[in-house]
Amino acid sequence: DELVKKNTLTEEEKIKSKIYLKYEEFLQTNQYLDFDDLLIKSVDILKRYPLVRKKWQNKYEHILVDEFQDTNDIQYELLTLILSEYCSLFVVGDPDQTIYTWRGANVSLIMDFKKRFKPSRDIVLNQNYRSTKNILNCANALIKNNKNRVEKDLITGNVEGAKVIHYQANSIESEADWVVQRIKELMNKNEELTYSDFAVLYRSNYYSRAFEQTLMNYRIPYVVYGGMKFFDRKEVKDSLAYLRLALQENDTLAFERIIKSADVQSYYER
Repeated sequence: DELVKKNTLTEEEKIKSKIYLKYEEFLQTNQYLDFDDLLIKSVDILKRYPLVRKKWQNKYEHILVDEFQDTNDIQYELLTLILSEYCSLFVVGDPDQTIYTWRGANVSLIMDFKKRFKPSRDIVLNQNYRSTKNILNCANALIKNNKNRVEKDLITGNVEGAKVIHYQANSIESEADWVVQRIKELMNKNEELTYSDFAVLYRSNYYSRAFEQTLMNYRIPYVVYGGMKFFDRKEVKDSLAYLRLALQENDTLAFERIIKSADVQSYYER
């Protein structure tokens, strides 16, 4: 409430603050906890109740934290609260892979690890078994530009491999189009190639829509591994059914899908 009343807030910030208060009110009314609450409430309990903190400190003899470079301050505080002087701590991480600062990751936690936890020692795992030498040379040249890092070079016993090609696209759609065009070019140059010889790797699932749409536009068959095709998702099919019915009122298949959807059924049940 105090934050909402501050005169220094912009109109947009005031709206966001009110939304946040409503959200918190909803959580409390329904006795819900979101992901942030699991951390915040746990830290609060451990700080306020020494006996609870002691119980959990006595429970663990060894703690391992993976992807430690992505740790944020509240996660770090939780870790220190359950650590005892008899507990051994092992963390795995790489400052060069800190990409989540935008959501709170604090790279100084891994950079200052040896200062905060004494005695401790580093075990550098710098041999890569997956990539070719050209890929690693490209990666090493790129990460050397990081200012706050531990000096190291990745090495591999693999072959040189093909040269790395870099292309900067203006949008996800143009990136997908460029990739699919390269596939078509390589297919035209080498008759022995098939579409199963190609793989498109993307970091986040939301990228799949643009690539799937482009592959369909070029009539290229594809398989999505490790997830569902974008256009096979229920919410996408439901949304498309509404759009199809809006454009063509005689589309009986779209109409049947809409009336069979769970949301419509629950509406009529009420």
